[in-house]
Amino acid sequence: MPYAYTQDNTRIFFETYGSGAPLLLIPGQGLDHKGWGSFVNALAEQFRVIVLDNRGTGNSDKPDAPEYSTRGMAADAIAVLNTLQIFSAHVLGFSMGGRIAQWVAVDHPKRVNKLVLVATTPGNTHGVARAQSVDFIFASGNRERMLELMVSPSWYDSNPEFQQLWQYQAENRPPAYAQRLHFVASECHDCWHELSSVTTPTLIVHGNDDTINLPANARLLAEQIPKAEVVFIPEGRHYIFLEKQDECSEAIIQFLGK
Repeated sequence: MPYAYTQDNTRIFFETYGSGAPLLLIPGQGLDHKGWGSFVNALAEQFRVIVLDNRGTGNSDKPDAPEYSTRGMAADAIAVLNTLQIFSAHVLGFSMGGRIAQWVAVDHPKRVNKLVLVATTPGNTHGVARAQSVDFIFASGNRERMLELMVSPSWYDSNPEFQQLWQYQAENRPPAYAQRLHFVASECHDCWHELSSVTTPTLIVHGNDDTINLPANARLLAEQIPKAEVVFIPEGRHYIFLEKQDECSEAIIQFLGK
């Protein structure tokens, strides 16, 4: 298996698909590289897509200390680019991966050609909070109710490929301590004041019906990042890159190809 080694000697798993300009995908909280599903194939038609497992997930090491942070996981992502001897790449982050990607752009501006933030927020301190009822669903661990936050029930019923992916995620969750470390890292994310220094062209993609990370957060990010533009996907829930894959990938490919 291909691994990158971080400064604290943690192994970070990665894979590459396709050819062309490099595009690094950073997954969300508790997800591994398989969580991208067929979205990878759509992007690999145009780009050399690099997927990774954040520490604590998938095939990467799962240290129980020190505490994880989105800034630290941004350094992990850079270690992957270093291993591949890629000086600069497009960077795309989803949900917590979008928070990690923010730090990649802040701390390593020369390594990022263009930045894509999907269904993410600037963090709890400056972001728009979701409803408490959504937090209760996550706390309960009720995957049936969580599913409705991710995709529409009708789309789920008609997509056996995603049904298999949803089952895979249920059976391959990180260990409980790593889930906690991911949760804390995401909840503590805050690079709000540093975002104004990001000069990288940035695309923010958000679903209009996302109740996990509310659409208002996309506008906040766009106001704080100087060279940012926003695309809202109608009827898009949290997993817009899967349920609204055509619209999402088209917007991203068009932006990166400018």
